[in-house]
Amino acid sequence: MTSPTTIASIDCDPLDLPLLRPFGISGGVRSHAANVLVSVTLADGTRGLGEAAPLPAYDGLTQERVLAELAAARTSIEGRDAAGWRAVGACASTGPARAAVETALLDALARRDGRSLRHEFGGAADALETDMTVALG
Repeated sequence: MTSPTTIASIDCDPLDLPLLRPFGISGGVRSHAANVLVSVTLADGTRGLGEAAPLPAYDGLTQERVLAELAAARTSIEGRDAAGWRAVGACASTGPARAAVETALLDALARRDGRSLRHEFGGAADALETDMTVALG
């Protein structure tokens, strides 16, 4: 029997975004982000979104490689229970792809429960902790 949180499908599409200003680090400069949009649909129709942001100058990964990796992982992802999002995310081997799959799964689960991702992550923080890359120039 299929659970409402069974992953019915995963779709991955190129997401090309122009940048307001070129972004440069020691490995190169980019004028657009060549990302990947991941959409997960659960058996009950709930949809969640995630985004992979490969940066060849930083991690050596390209949009094409992430798309190929996610296409290869599709059969390992579809049919599984989204509630086991960490294990499902591990079907993607690179950081950007895994982050996109996990975010899409968590987004779908949160939407299904009528909650925000903020609540899924505890909802109690007064500050946002992040990692920052300092651009050149």
